[in-house]
Amino acid sequence: MLHRVGDALGKTMDLEELLDKSLQAVISSLYFDRALLMLIDEKRQVLTSTRTIGGNPQVSAFASQLEFSLNDLQYDLVKLAHADQPRHYRNVDQEGTEENQALTQSLGVREWLGTPLITKGRCVGVLGVDNGVSQRPIAPGNLGLLFTVGTQIAAAIESAQLYQTLERRVEERTAALAQRNAELQIINSIQQGITAELNFQSIIDLVGDKLREVFNTAHLVINWYDDENNLRHFLYVHEN
Repeated sequence: MLHRVGDALGKTMDLEELLDKSLQAVISSLYFDRALLMLIDEKRQVLTSTRTIGGNPQVSAFASQLEFSLNDLQYDLVKLAHADQPRHYRNVDQEGTEENQALTQSLGVREWLGTPLITKGRCVGVLGVDNGVSQRPIAPGNLGLLFTVGTQIAAAIESAQLYQTLERRVEERTAALAQRNAELQIINSIQQGITAELNFQSIIDLVGDKLREVFNTAHLVINWYDDENNLRHFLYVHEN
């Protein structure tokens, strides 16, 4: 069973697809009715990006809007993010804080198992499962297995997030190189004008044409402000 879960998670590095596959693997391999997964946004210090599977559309839509501060310990999901072991929650719609009772009632949850998603000593999110549809009893013996599956999911999430970060850095680097290349083209145009002993206006025209080419625009204005005489001179105007 663990091999099937690992195999399903290892086939993609796309985070959104990975989260969907994680939830599908959990309910199909562990035989729960429903599953919910939330990620930790370390920069904002919140539990967010909620994904669910197995619930009705109304509950899924409600869950998708959930977001909790990691300091808001009135919710079991937040406490779970600070835990290092899985938990078995019972009678949650009747016990605990009023806020947590209201949340579980909206989700239609009475009893559920939850595990922090831990990899390399760091929690990247939380995973919860229940049998809210069939009302089948939950065996406490599933806790250990859920935690093991959770660590597999956590490792896959960390890899996908790292891959996204690397992709973003490559895109940023590519954009920076493109901008630098455009700057060099403009500088080269100025140098060509000076080398060709063009007059000032001819150099401005050369630079203006190159700027329109680099930025792919038909509208460009270059003006020079004469502070001494409080005058603005329009040296290059191109509008289509």
